Amino acid sequence: DRRKPGNDMDDRVYERMLNIKEHLGVEITAVNGGGYLEYVAPIRTSVGAGDDAYQMVMTHVHWGVSGMFLDNLMKDLGDFDSLQLDADYWNGALMEDLAINGRMYCGYNDYMLANCNVVAFNKDMYAEYAATTGDLYDHVRNKTWTMEKFIEVATLVSQDNGDGQWDTEDTYGLATWAWAPLISFQVGCGIPIVQKDSEGTPYYSPMVDNPDKIVELDEMIYNLMNQPSVFKWGLGDVPQLHIRSGRVLCELMGTFTLVSTKEEEIKVGVLPYPLWDSKQEDYVTMSWNGVMCVPTTVRNEDMVGDVLEMLAWYSEPVTTAFYETLLGSKVAEAPEDAEMLELIWRTQTADMGLIYCDTTVAPGMDH
Repeated sequence: DRRKPGNDMDDRVYERMLNIKEHLGVEITAVNGGGYLEYVAPIRTSVGAGDDAYQMVMTHVHWGVSGMFLDNLMKDLGDFDSLQLDADYWNGALMEDLAINGRMYCGYNDYMLANCNVVAFNKDMYAEYAATTGDLYDHVRNKTWTMEKFIEVATLVSQDNGDGQWDTEDTYGLATWAWAPLISFQVGCGIPIVQKDSEGTPYYSPMVDNPDKIVELDEMIYNLMNQPSVFKWGLGDVPQLHIRSGRVLCELMGTFTLVSTKEEEIKVGVLPYPLWDSKQEDYVTMSWNGVMCVPTTVRNEDMVGDVLEMLAWYSEPVTTAFYETLLGSKVAEAPEDAEMLELIWRTQTADMGLIYCDTTVAPGMDH
């Protein structure tokens, strides 16, 4: 009922639902589980009562995920005969990477539109510096888009408006939420949060495999966040400054937020998170998607398996609308931005350290 006819992505989603209804006789009803602090409770209640009020669950990127798996609320997707997990519309390898004791509770396929953090930049503002700092797209192509180069760009601009106060009325080289977007630097620099050893046992890898590198990276980010060229904000109702203001050279933002910049007059360019150095094999883009799961109490497993498979199989028109029409031609209006987005999609990875980073909330706190 939220579909907007003429919106290409809405039309493709609607078309997919009609195809599933026609071929399987199943009508999908989406239930909003509420915010990330709320959605797990009704699932626990449902499974605890032994009913199948919910046949599929799309999770938060990490909140509550491991708890649901460890408490046996979700099924192993490897048990569904109709799921063709070796097909290219399923990311079976990624699901195996996230498996716990060989059980695949996490579904990854084209049903989940990719959400990750990127570096957005104001093209017109950067034009003043391009002659000396270089073309940013070429830096990405030549693998010279490194942490060192990123910090150089982020500290190019630092201009007070004359009132002697550093606030939202001034101009900065970088603006960011100083929390979740910063985690992507670690994975982007080739430092996984959690890896599996030869026996398949997960372990926290930074201090085992990259102790010096992670310390150096953390110091680089800490020092950058304390530069006058950076406007940062934390949790809660605090002042924020975004690229749409025209006073920000670069902003770290998610791809869903990137879509909103299509309405702005400024020209926004898109870049992946930087490499650690030019010797790094490839860019790595940290996925911030939730995962698709199935509660253990579903009664018609064949139906659920068939629906999951068709959701994945019919996803290409939806993802095409999202990547190429919504992002590719509207936000990334230039060929070089479409090229960057393709690189970002290609290099996405999930990390057990994020997916299974279940968190708790202290009494009286919102986060």
